[in-house]
Amino acid sequence: GDVVKFGATTGLTAGNLYFLHSDGSWDPANAADNTKGADELLAVAMGPNSDVDGMLLRGIVRQGAGPTTGRAMYMAATDGEMTATAPSSTNNIVRIVGYGLDATNKVIYFNPSSVWVKVS
Repeated sequence: GDVVKFGATTGLTAGNLYFLHSDGSWDPANAADNTKGADELLAVAMGPNSDVDGMLLRGIVRQGAGPTTGRAMYMAATDGEMTATAPSSTNNIVRIVGYGLDATNKVIYFNPSSVWVKVS
């Protein structure tokens, strides 16, 4: 996959979804807040330190949410999580972050869309 190593952010959780904050740090993405990943660069943490372990911008990753093989994965309304169900509450952000490859092993193709919509 495409991995970058910058941002000087520690304490990350491997497999969680983060966005690149305007101050250069990586913060947890959250679909309930349009300032936390709606139109920012998204990445999956490869380990606890963005400069050492890296941040996956695009590629194959195993993560906590159970994908459905072949179906879209979305930014979740919980910090750092992805979900197989599109957020639907008022003011939530709907942004596809990838597609399920293997439901049993929780593997997705992480390839965030640059398109997002806000639920009204």
